Amino acid sequence: MIHALHGNLGAASDCAAVPFSDPVVTPDLWAWQERFPALSLEAFGLRWADDVAALDAAPVLLGYSLGGRLGLQALAARPSLWRGAIFVSTHPGLVSAEEREARRAHDAVWARRAREESWDAFLADWNAQPVLAHQAVPASQPALEPRREAIAGGFESWSLGCQLPMEGVLARSACPIWWVVGERDAPYRALARRVAGAAPAVRVVVVPGAGHRLLWERPEALAEIAAEALGQMG
Repeated sequence: MIHALHGNLGAASDCAAVPFSDPVVTPDLWAWQERFPALSLEAFGLRWADDVAALDAAPVLLGYSLGGRLGLQALAARPSLWRGAIFVSTHPGLVSAEEREARRAHDAVWARRAREESWDAFLADWNAQPVLAHQAVPASQPALEPRREAIAGGFESWSLGCQLPMEGVLARSACPIWWVVGERDAPYRALARRVAGAAPAVRVVVVPGAGHRLLWERPEALAEIAAEALGQMG
């Protein structure tokens, strides 16, 4: 079974866009924020991995964007649990303390905007970011307005600035790992090269004609990649 984590400003239903061959279980990350305010990346990884272990003896982890970063924490917390992992459009972590501090400050601004601004204006600016611009917008976003506080909490406690570089976790992992990025997602292609250099056993896959939002731009291609990965994970 695939245990998938959705992205920021996303919803558990987002994975339904991808015709995966195996059953998929996707938790609602905003429900986690509502139940455990200020839950750290590391604490989420451990708690969620424990929940998965109670359901599945040989789970496959799949994380998209923010969900990929949270998934890295689950891999670190319970490395022997996972049959394999697929990380999609995922950041392995900022290298310097200065970069992380700047990112926390940047995400604090997004958190304030999520709480205070017009939801339409907030979403318009979020989707206009260079890494996301001119790509499909998830249909689930407008309905997230009542969950502003949980989303703001995600910007704060799950900021990229709170994440240490995870290449060591990837290099030490005994399970197969696939790292999937879009061809047009230049920043994340560069991050994939960084991962491959530090963890040569990780298989990097570049999806032609796709940007950051692979779930919506190339769902069939992502499903095929996942099926191939699952076939090799045994």
